Order: sequence, then structure tokens, then C-alpha cells
Amino acid sequence: MRKRVRLVLRRIALASSALLVIGAAMIGWLKLAPRPTPAGQAPLATLDEKNFGQLRDAFNASADRTRVLAILSPT
Repeated sequence: MRKRVRLVLRRIALASSALLVIGAAMIGWLKLAPRPTPAGQAPLATLDEKNFGQLRDAFNASADRTRVLAILSPT
């Protein structure tokens, strides 16, 4: 009887572990997967210290048009 209970508990632990690993992989994929952009739009870029000058130059080059700069944070 004890052997049967151990076998059932091992199977439950294995199934739970597998679900946990699959769930973590799915969350990782959703967070880190590349995002497509619509046709005609430049690809998404990450702003950092190295490319900030390019953003400033592109923003200032469009002084004769309406410009919007939005910085969004999830927190």
C-alpha cells in the first residue's frame, strides 16, 4: 500500500514540475519574443545611452512636423 502511495505522489510531483517548467517557458517566451511591426514602420528599438544621440537627431530633424515622444513604463 505504501509503495502505491509513493508512486502516486511521485507522479503528481513529476506532473507538477513539468507544468511549472512549461509555464515558466511560456512566460519567458511572451516576455522575450521578438515583436513584429506593421509594414512601412521601422523596427522597434530599445533606447539606451549608446543610441540616444540618434533619437535626438531624428527628433530635431523633424522640427517642421508634429512630433510626439512618449515614454511608457509598466510601473
